Amino acid sequence: MGRASDGAWIDRTTIPDAYRARQPHDDNWDTAVATLRALDPAGVLTSVFRNKLMG
Repeated sequence: MGRASDGAWIDRTTIPDAYRARQPHDDNWDTAVATLRALDPAGVLTSVFRNKLMG
């Protein structure tokens, strides 16, 4: 990893990829993100960077 001309992340793999593999569809990364969005519907605790990183 390191800094590239288009940003700090060279590896384009996102964190969720590791947490989706071999996980039940009702208990994986996507359900966790949906829960967080439900708890923060106005997006107060979000950012462009976090959204890109979390996939």
